[in-house]
Amino acid sequence: MNDLQSAIDTKLKEIIERNDAVELAAIQQLLTHFDGRPTDTWMKKIYPFEMTFSGDSGYLQVQRTQLMNNSIGILHGGILMMIADTLMGTLCNEVLPVTQRVVTHEMNTYFTKKGTGDLITATAEILKKGAMTYLVSCHVYSDDEMIGYATGSFFIINHPPAQ
Repeated sequence: MNDLQSAIDTKLKEIIERNDAVELAAIQQLLTHFDGRPTDTWMKKIYPFEMTFSGDSGYLQVQRTQLMNNSIGILHGGILMMIADTLMGTLCNEVLPVTQRVVTHEMNTYFTKKGTGDLITATAEILKKGAMTYLVSCHVYSDDEMIGYATGSFFIINHPPAQ
């Protein structure tokens, strides 16, 4: 075992000793996704979104976990925004050539209802494809009830594919 592995082993033992069952369940849930499989972002390890795309539309789903809740036990507004931003940006990247990617330029979010359901889903649609920016909309749902709406503009950048 190398020094890093030993430090992690020690830290995990400390965590197990000082946390209750609820906190340990959240930690276990988080660690489950660190499975050695490659991913393009750390966020996908923490929040395992499932996304599908068809043309200029996209769909995301994820089970709501304690890691997504705010201090009163409902979906954190920042997580809702991250879900919308992730789906809209990934949708843009899906339709662009591999030598181009997008970065979020501006995003507006409207919260319509608290997110208390078990399943969080989102749908996104590209509204306008410009030469330098894309305009995208997204609806976010908690167990089929709309809890948020977002629009975003995404700036296109040149980004050579990984070798």
